[in-house]
Amino acid sequence: MKGRGSKTLILHADSLPSIISRFVAWRAKQAANMETIAWIQKPDKNNLRHAARLVGIKGVQIDDHYFNDPPISINELRAMLGKKQLWCSFQPRQFSHAIANSCDQNDVQIYRHTCKETGNIARNLGITGNSKIAVAAYEDGSTEGIELISCIKRDLSTLGTNVFVFKWKNQEVWTQRITNALKRE
Repeated sequence: MKGRGSKTLILHADSLPSIISRFVAWRAKQAANMETIAWIQKPDKNNLRHAARLVGIKGVQIDDHYFNDPPISINELRAMLGKKQLWCSFQPRQFSHAIANSCDQNDVQIYRHTCKETGNIARNLGITGNSKIAVAAYEDGSTEGIELISCIKRDLSTLGTNVFVFKWKNQEVWTQRITNALKRE
């Protein structure tokens, strides 16, 4: 990851035992000088409390699910986190500059679009040129996916916008491959 320019490890930490997350964060720092952010995909009260107690992490990223039905307010969450950073991840329809200003870092999940559509959506949301807001895109490992990410990075760099790339084996990608293989038979 470090070899590809990553500076931060996003660790899925919903139910990861504290001792394991602490070891992973320590190892990322020692081996690659990477900071660790605990990603809470299911941000219910218990998972948020768990994340607040984690040791050795720089911050906590709340998934877009939080904004559908927040179990606690952003202010309560910030107080719970203490000195840890708060990263917020939004779907485009959820994004709000007011809420984003309450977070240390933000990403808007504009993926599954063409390269130019991604840039147009980012521009229409008013998130281009803001160093605290990145466009999130996933890399599925496919050649097409890697090419799309490269195109999105090039396009958004002209708009002064960062791309937050995460690895994800999207179910749609591998099930599509199976479906295509079956159709050929």
